[in-house]
Order: sequence, then C-alpha cells, then structure tokens
Amino acid sequence: MFQLQFEVIGDQQVMRGFSRFADSVKDLSEPFREIVRDFHDVEKKQFESEGGYGSGGWQPLASSTIEEKQRRGYPLQIMVRTGELRDVLTGGREGYDDVKPLVLKIMTLPYAKYHQSRAPRTRLPRRPLIELREADKTRWMKIIQRYLVAESRKEFAGLMPTIGTGTSHLGAIQKE
Repeated sequence: MFQLQFEVIGDQQVMRGFSRFADSVKDLSEPFREIVRDFHDVEKKQFESEGGYGSGGWQPLASSTIEEKQRRGYPLQIMVRTGELRDVLTGGREGYDDVKPLVLKIMTLPYAKYHQSRAPRTRLPRRPLIELREADKTRWMKIIQRYLVAESRKEFAGLMPTIGTGTSHLGAIQKE
C-alpha cells in the first residue's frame, strides 16, 4: 500500500493510504508539484489571517514586541519581521521545496519550530505556522487520486478500446 505522510516537527498532519494499484507508480512528482503550489496558497492564507485560517488565530503580539517592531521599522504583522519566514512558507523563496519521484519535502527555516510547537526552554508563544484543515488534506488526496486514475487509464489504454464507447464485442458476435 502506498502512503502519504505529512509531518511537521514530529506532529503528523496527514497519513493517508492508497490502494495497492498505486504501488506500481514510480513517479509522483507531477501531483507533488501541484501539492506544493497548494501548500503555498494555504500558507498565504495562514499568514494573511495571522493564523486564523488553520489554527484559529495566533496570539497577539505583546506590547513590548509592538514597540520593538515600531522602533526597528519592522511590519506589525504577527510572525513577520524580515519576511523571510513568510516568503519561504508561501513560495516566495526558492530552494525550500524538494520534489523527487516518490518523496516530497517542504522545508522551512530552522527557527520555525520554536513557533510551531512551544519548544522547551523558550518563552515564545505557540503560533502554529502550518496547521492543515481537513479540507486541505482531502484536496491533496484528491490531487493524488486524480493523477493515479489518469495514469491507470494511460496504462490500460488500448487493452479494452470499446469500454465506454457504447459498443460491445459480445453484441457484435451475437449479430453475426
């Protein structure tokens, strides 16, 4: 059985299995690229809503943080200082997505883990950057399923040319 797993710092976000016919597929890079694009769109929504899209909203900034951001000229948006982290997760910076035939890795900056899950020995509030909704997970499964169905149709093309055409070999034989 083929399985799709999506894990964020030890927290399993997606674990879905596909039927055995998926085992013969040797290259899923096409649907993986589509999932990467969709992931970036999900993250854009997460940042634009300051965590409201997937995780119900991030904890507001402390007044001391607001003062520091104003003093240094940083944007007041939560989880955005230089914009580097947001750009990596939303696809604005290249080199963080690794698509191979049977492996997809979407990477981020090392310090993201301190916000994703409250890491030991840190006082940072938990502000999950990646929090997938069921609709996101379902959409990704459908992307892969659609690809697998299309590939199986290609594989069986020509073997049974009259399926779906409204004609039948049996009917033709009986009429002779």
